[in-house]
Order: sequence, then C-alpha cells, then structure tokens
Amino acid sequence: NRYPTSLSGGEKQRVALARTLIVKPSIILMDEPLSSLDFSIAKHLRVELKRLQQKLNLTMVYVTHNFNEARELADRIAVIVDGTLKQVGSEWEIFTEPILDIQSLIPAPNILACEQVKFLGSGLAQVRCKDICLLILCEQKNIKQIYIMPYDIDISPFPHPGPDINRFMGEIIE
Repeated sequence: NRYPTSLSGGEKQRVALARTLIVKPSIILMDEPLSSLDFSIAKHLRVELKRLQQKLNLTMVYVTHNFNEARELADRIAVIVDGTLKQVGSEWEIFTEPILDIQSLIPAPNILACEQVKFLGSGLAQVRCKDICLLILCEQKNIKQIYIMPYDIDISPFPHPGPDINRFMGEIIE
C-alpha cells in the first residue's frame, strides 16, 4: 500500500528482484545492483541473492567492481578489462594466480613462509610464521606457506568481540 517513491533503496532493489523472479528466468543479468545501497543493506541483499541463486538453481551474471561482492557471490569470476575478457576462474585462481594483464587490479595476497606446523586434527593446524602463530583450516599435510588475502585482514583500534584466535596487536608502519 505504498508508492514506489516512498520505498527505500533496499526495498526498491528487493521489489525489482521479486518482479524478475516471478517470471522464472533461467538466467539473470545484474549490473551493479547494490552499488547505491549502504553497507548493511548491501550485505543483507548479497546473502539473500546467494540463497535465492542456490535455492532456485539460477544462473546469475553479476557485474561489479566490488571485490567483496565478487568473492561472496561468485562460483566463477570473469575479469573484463576495456571490454576484453582477460581471465575466468575460481576466486582462488583469480586472487592468487592473476594473469599479467590483471595483476594491477587484484589485491596481492600476503604470503607467509611456515617455519613450523602442528596438526591438531579435524582439519585444523597451528602454523608458526616468523613471530606469529596462526590457527588455520587445512586439508593437506605438507604446508610450506600460507596466503592471507588483504580482504581477510581487519584493522581496528578496538578489541573485536569473540575468541582471541588469529588476533594480533601491532603498529602500522607503512
């Protein structure tokens, strides 16, 4: 019982998605659908989009410049530069093995050499990399290095809630 002009951005996006889904398409093209929304609404809608995609077995082509959106939504990522398809692959392939043409666009991982590895069972290992000790998920037995992606690092002047696992105090020098 409301006019479209009285809807919030997130409500308009949900209505547009509902109107699209009602015709039961086999493929949906979305061109930066969440770019104008605030962070919390965009995050909620990304979770909802992924749930719908899986539940309805839909193919979604999702255009974005936001690496977090790509990571959260994609089964496969295609990188297009100046209208040319440069690389297609899994999140891991794109972010850890980008081809030369796209390396400047992709945030490089932090690669840490593992000096000591202790397997804890249940797919967990404790690794020592120089001055830090990390708890990691791992399936393999021969760990020589670990990759930490920039988007997996949070920097905050305040303590985070929850267990003190993989949290470190430090000084930013560069």
